[in-house]
Amino acid sequence: MEEVLNGHPLRSYDLFRMRPHVFRKLCNRLREIDLLQDQCNISVEEGVAMCLYIFSQSARMRVVGDRFQHSLARVHWWAKKVLRALIGLSQTIIKFRNRGNVQPEILDNLKWFPYFQLGLSYRGRKSTLTQNVLAACYHDMMFTFVCSGWEGIANDSRVFIDAVTRAEHAFPMPTDNKY
Repeated sequence: MEEVLNGHPLRSYDLFRMRPHVFRKLCNRLREIDLLQDQCNISVEEGVAMCLYIFSQSARMRVVGDRFQHSLARVHWWAKKVLRALIGLSQTIIKFRNRGNVQPEILDNLKWFPYFQLGLSYRGRKSTLTQNVLAACYHDMMFTFVCSGWEGIANDSRVFIDAVTRAEHAFPMPTDNKY
């Protein structure tokens, strides 16, 4: 562990998809809010590393057990424990924003409801039910435009061109100095 975290930063990123300083901050934060503690001769850092290795490399637990020299049961226990800790951490760092700044046209459910109604079911090339939906949003991830109802085998560019050119869709075109 120390060799990876104290070595070249790209090695840590390749193995855990996280830079060493971010990895250490994550482990320290999990300790601070008492979501993880060292247990069974395995440090929080090693437990988090095993879990991140599973996630980032799509590795089987047997491979992780061999790489970290721990039993399969111990790897499974830590993976479950770290996953629960990350879920617990998410509740402290993910905050919903005030919805007071939502555009009035989006709040008007009656206007936007037809775009979310399911149209006729369409069969794709593998006989599955499919439907294309074009959605646009601001940089703050708030939807500004939704066009649904195109059959699933329609080309994406065809759906986009239709949404931009047909006036009844009222596509929100950016101004000249915006993109």
